[in-house]
Amino acid sequence: MRNLILSLFLFFWTAGYAMEKIFVVHESRYSPEKTTVIIISSLKNYGLQLFNVVDHHINAQQAGFRMDFERVVVFGNPVVGTKLMKENPLIGLELPLKILIYRKNGKTFVAYKNPFFVEKVYNLGNMHQVFARMNGILKQITSKVIRETQ
Repeated sequence: MRNLILSLFLFFWTAGYAMEKIFVVHESRYSPEKTTVIIISSLKNYGLQLFNVVDHHINAQQAGFRMDFERVVVFGNPVVGTKLMKENPLIGLELPLKILIYRKNGKTFVAYKNPFFVEKVYNLGNMHQVFARMNGILKQITSKVIRETQ
């Protein structure tokens, strides 16, 4: 009986997370290189700081592997990030924010983790306005590159 109750609890607890889409993925209308440039150049418009660009493609080549284009743009706002981490230090695993730019089957895609999913995982409902703003900014940044048909 105890195992049944625990199983039901875990099922309903995780079902709440399943209702929120974890990743947001869109096809870009540009090459991966141009998509990266547009994403990076738009960060300043939103008061965001570029921390790093991780080039998985180059790193794979240096390790002796072949891999299609894949970069992660790492960015954020230290003031906002600090407020979130003071509420729940574990959210530091998600910060700074990241946008993945990759090529698959000749098409370019942009992807990021859904801020509302992150809000739920780290139990930060009291910071909902921050996540709503984060979601809006990520949508605006990626809207500069996504295909119109989406």
